Amino acid sequence: MKAIYFGCIGIVVALITAFFTVDFTYLYKITGAAALLCVALAGLTSGAFVSGQQYGRNIHSETKQTRQERYGMMLFSLKAAVPNICSAILFYLLIA
Repeated sequence: MKAIYFGCIGIVVALITAFFTVDFTYLYKITGAAALLCVALAGLTSGAFVSGQQYGRNIHSETKQTRQERYGMMLFSLKAAVPNICSAILFYLLIA
């Protein structure tokens, strides 16, 4: 649940920014950027952007505990991205 709440912070920031600047396109721009940032972080921590040989070496050289920590960080990032992705799509459909 902490990850979902953390993801909702991006939505709150987008709402505050949009109301102060009176430019409601910031709603889907900020939430979309937050979603992309979370997904990119999840990709980096999961090892999705390395080749097979590099990934195999990383798996071989790390301990089970560090692998679980890395996996936990990846899941946290993906869960934080979900509210931002949903709100970015919703705001885009409502505004654009």
